[in-house]
Amino acid sequence: MEDKMPQFFNDEKDFQSALIEKLITEGKWKNTSQQHLPNKLNHVSEEDIWQNWRQILNQMNQNELEGYPLTDEEFEQIKTRVNSMTAKISSANEALKYGIISFKRLEKRSERFGNEIQLRFFKQGIINPADNIYQIASEVSIKRADIKKRLDLVLLINGLPLYHIELKRSANLFSDAVNQIKNYHRDKVYQGIFGFVHVLVAMTPTKMQYWPNATKHEQFDTSRKNATSWANLKNEKINNWEIIAKQFLSIPASHKLVQNYSIGNNEDDELILLRSYQFHAVEKILAKFKPGGDGVWNDSNYNNNSLKAGYVWHTTGSGKTLTSFIVSRLLLDYKFADGVIFVVDRIALNNQTQREFNRFENRTKEEASKVNVPKNSTELLKVLATKDNKIIITTINRLNKTIHENEDKSSFTKFKDKKYVFIFDEAHRSTSGSQLSTIIQWFSASAILGFTGTPIFEKNSKNNLTTEDIFGKDRLHQYTISDGIKDKKVLKFAIDYITFPEVITFFTWIKQNNKLINQNSEEELQQKVDEFRQNYPQIHEEFNNSTDSIFVQEWQSIKSIMHINNDDNDLADIEDKLLDQQYYQNRFYKNSVANFILKDFYNRSSQRNFSAIFATSSIQEAVNYFNMFQQLIRSEPKYNDYKITAIFDETIDNTGDYDKNNFKKDAIEKIIQKYNEDFKTNFNIDTYKDGFKNDILQRLARKGPYNNLIFKRGNKKEIDNKKIDIVIVVSQLLTGYDSKYINTVYFDKMVKMENLIQAFSRTNRILNAANYDEKKHGNIVCFKAAQRMKSNVKEAFLEYAHAKDLDEIQTVSDLELVLNQIHIYQDIKKILTKIAYTDENENIVILFDDENNNDIETRKEFSNLAEKVTKLVRNDNSLTIRNSLNKLKNEQEYEQYQSNINEIKQIIPRLKSAIRSVDINEIYQSSQTQLLDTSTVVLNLNEIDFIIKSEITDIEWLKNLNEQILQNADKFEIIEKLRNVLTNEQINIIINNWDNIKSGNNLIEILKSHERQKIENYALKFNLDFTQVWNLYNRSQNIDENNGWNDLIQDWNISTEVKNYCKNLYKNYRGLITDLRVQKLARAELEKLRQTKNNDF
Repeated sequence: MEDKMPQFFNDEKDFQSALIEKLITEGKWKNTSQQHLPNKLNHVSEEDIWQNWRQILNQMNQNELEGYPLTDEEFEQIKTRVNSMTAKISSANEALKYGIISFKRLEKRSERFGNEIQLRFFKQGIINPADNIYQIASEVSIKRADIKKRLDLVLLINGLPLYHIELKRSANLFSDAVNQIKNYHRDKVYQGIFGFVHVLVAMTPTKMQYWPNATKHEQFDTSRKNATSWANLKNEKINNWEIIAKQFLSIPASHKLVQNYSIGNNEDDELILLRSYQFHAVEKILAKFKPGGDGVWNDSNYNNNSLKAGYVWHTTGSGKTLTSFIVSRLLLDYKFADGVIFVVDRIALNNQTQREFNRFENRTKEEASKVNVPKNSTELLKVLATKDNKIIITTINRLNKTIHENEDKSSFTKFKDKKYVFIFDEAHRSTSGSQLSTIIQWFSASAILGFTGTPIFEKNSKNNLTTEDIFGKDRLHQYTISDGIKDKKVLKFAIDYITFPEVITFFTWIKQNNKLINQNSEEELQQKVDEFRQNYPQIHEEFNNSTDSIFVQEWQSIKSIMHINNDDNDLADIEDKLLDQQYYQNRFYKNSVANFILKDFYNRSSQRNFSAIFATSSIQEAVNYFNMFQQLIRSEPKYNDYKITAIFDETIDNTGDYDKNNFKKDAIEKIIQKYNEDFKTNFNIDTYKDGFKNDILQRLARKGPYNNLIFKRGNKKEIDNKKIDIVIVVSQLLTGYDSKYINTVYFDKMVKMENLIQAFSRTNRILNAANYDEKKHGNIVCFKAAQRMKSNVKEAFLEYAHAKDLDEIQTVSDLELVLNQIHIYQDIKKILTKIAYTDENENIVILFDDENNNDIETRKEFSNLAEKVTKLVRNDNSLTIRNSLNKLKNEQEYEQYQSNINEIKQIIPRLKSAIRSVDINEIYQSSQTQLLDTSTVVLNLNEIDFIIKSEITDIEWLKNLNEQILQNADKFEIIEKLRNVLTNEQINIIINNWDNIKSGNNLIEILKSHERQKIENYALKFNLDFTQVWNLYNRSQNIDENNGWNDLIQDWNISTEVKNYCKNLYKNYRGLITDLRVQKLARAELEKLRQTKNNDF
């Protein structure tokens, strides 16, 4: 925890000076080896940074240079090489890891004149601060084209700028620091030697976030979404600037982050930085294997078994594969082990891990891969026999087989004394059975290390073995699913428990009346269901009015388990007693499940843009559901193009008579045949294991041959047709499998503890793809024994997330979501009664005038109103409210909920107009300058996203800037001020008209003229009346209000020229451009213009 309150600063320069001093004195940013080089470089230019690095190159490479410093011509060669190295962030990282740069020697006094010389510019291996040069540069000026930039702080290691830090004096200005870095990125600051900048940092005295640099500006926002705070070993967030300086930004931690704990991925041209929990885990592991001291290799307790090095508990989805790769690489690089063997429990994960490790490796062209994946035990033996230190990825079966086939051979016994590190992925699976015993007994000089998202404890141990029993008591680091959710590394879950009251009542009716049903007879079942439905009101009344005391008690219990919102802890036990296995085998129940999934899937999958897994209890059930779905798909035209398949392991599940009758074989053939029809593939039962299954895994993950499936539906039908909607499984895919494009798991099976956490975690991977709607949460839908599953969820998350309150891991329920929206609206109505009235035109008028504009209470209420309206708007704009409302149709209060939500939808435009009508600038300025009491809510304009920047633009302020330009003020400073209030487009207009403004043309009039020209162009292209378009463009209400849009297009003459213009916009469209299509396009264009407008001055 932070040990003291942070210091506050009145001026940014004071904060900068204090931070520099702290970095030097306690963060150890200083030179110990090269005393003649300064620790601080103040008010320097980009060329100064180049020349500083030149000095360091000369110093580091005296032998290679034979005492002759680099000439100007030679250094120009090196600059050119650097420009090439840093053209992409991934190649900059690659160059840093290689640490060598070459040039042609032009110094005639040198014996190597005319030869290619290689210089070391970044040292490798274990970091020794005494061998490196650490400097801090402040107020660094960089010029790009005609724009000058000034960076607050740049941290240099061996002369290279690797960290860029932007500072603000207070936390409420944090977003300004982020935006400043974004602007620098847009203006191409990170080029040349500054292309080596790996870590971008926004910092105030009480807040810090860092994120990786990116090559292209359009990648910046994606990279920014990976921003993270620093945390200590206990995952407690650190925000105090002094502690940040002593820990995160200190030496050697900050050096390690760049040199050891960064990955440049050439495939996607991205830079990956370890988060704090990964950093701490790797540090703990390396300390464990470091030679000397009390490391694991010095443990005398061999016991003829591999040493137990401990385990890492990092939640599923937190990046365990990346962490384990970096551990593997560094153990080999530092020669802490003779080899690293990464063990998984099945071939599918073997292949998945290989793909990820190859992606992370990002080796230089000069390097051979250190990742080896033997295809069989013979290949594994050959790899073990090589002298090269390699990372070996294999399955526990293959490893076990290799031992049994070779244990008597003398050539194999030499491996017994090797110090291998065996890393077991998802340790609770890959170490089960007797195979682990064989491995640890044979490789007795080696060590075993576990990575798991769900360790096994005594209460859920199998064969009385816990994770600690296998790997030892040293939990090297812990990062639970709750930690991951708090850090937004993984998503929360939306959990629905579905009971079928009609089915439960039907089942009760069947039992009560001793009506036996042949489960295999669809016709007989349907007759009984029809009879039940015809008489349902009477049956329900009869049950409610029964005089049989035993049945009355049972019926009351049955009714209680139908309503999942009840929190009675005894309901799960009641459910266990009343609904035996026969109920869940009831075909009416299964039909209800299948029908529910088909009806539910479209909305839950964001219009089929995500995929789902359907988990069943057995292979027989999986096959039956597959057949049921295919029948429903054929009978319902709207489901005709749904793609549903199934996979299961041929070695699991005792199917009894079904095996004898080739049930499984016939089912697999049928499933493959349908898959081949759906996707134009050519698999058969012989290719089921390696071909068919692997194709499903890659198609679901949208990787490899299917990476073009990442685009949303509706762009190309041939791509849409290649997507899987639902995969039916028994246990496969529920552990270990990763796909960001799975957002739902349906359960018609019971799961608990680690299996529940693992299965749920298939859905909550974060997806921030630019071409997709943001993934908000993972969806979980439980059918079988819903009350028991609800109890299991509580138990599992208490154990694995330490979550006493499920709100930590679960989104609010549908009912809570709808009620929350209604409550916000009720609060708004209360505020309106205090500070507003409704005029004769139904407009909401806020009671702000010159007299009460500075009144604290009035301003407080207005700020509160703006905040609540913002929440209301955000909720209304999302699909969540509408989807949640649809799910509540069976609730008694549904009509009231629907009426309230419709009322909210109608009033939102009026509320927005009312807030926009107020002089926001005056409220904002007085909030900033006036001393307010601590209870006052200060208006946070960054949160009110329906008020654009221009609405706080003070016209007098703009006039003042205009005067400054006329008086030859610094262009750089003026542009920086304008960035906070104008759009990028408008900034460019001012830059292009700079000389005109200096000559006397008015800045505001130039902006107004440009705004008007845009609308004139729009009206001309679409042959619309300019005046009508201009009025519609400028109105604050929705364009449909008061018949606005309809009036505009009422007498519209859509000419051939207009259609040709639209045809050019739809370059890939081969059909007719209809009037309706033109209208849709014109409306979309106008809405786009309105969203970006900024003309309120």
